[in-house]
Amino acid sequence: MRLPKPDPGAKKGAQVDRKKKDIKISPEHLALEKIDLSGFRTKRFSRAGFKELLEGLYQLPCIRTIILRDNGINEDCEAEVLELFNITTIKCIDLSKNAIGPKLATSIGKKLKDDVTHI
Repeated sequence: MRLPKPDPGAKKGAQVDRKKKDIKISPEHLALEKIDLSGFRTKRFSRAGFKELLEGLYQLPCIRTIILRDNGINEDCEAEVLELFNITTIKCIDLSKNAIGPKLATSIGKKLKDDVTHI
């Protein structure tokens, strides 16, 4: 993917504007149907990163599959995991090899039984 590059005129160590900016979706991004983010357990996968991923998934309507295998997702990420199941364009979610405890597993099962019909 062609990602934006930093401004060459910006000074190092200068304060960076941290406001969220609109994402411009180009045609090559619309062809993307699968995101595989496996194995980030040792690379500090965080709730903040998970939230940013969710925001991006809402803006990319062509994504059908999301693979989050072996990322260290546990019961602390319950709200984000359940929100992932709310995105109706996603048809396949892989959360294998994560530390999903009985509380989160029960919540996912209940969500799949009661609310979700697109997976």
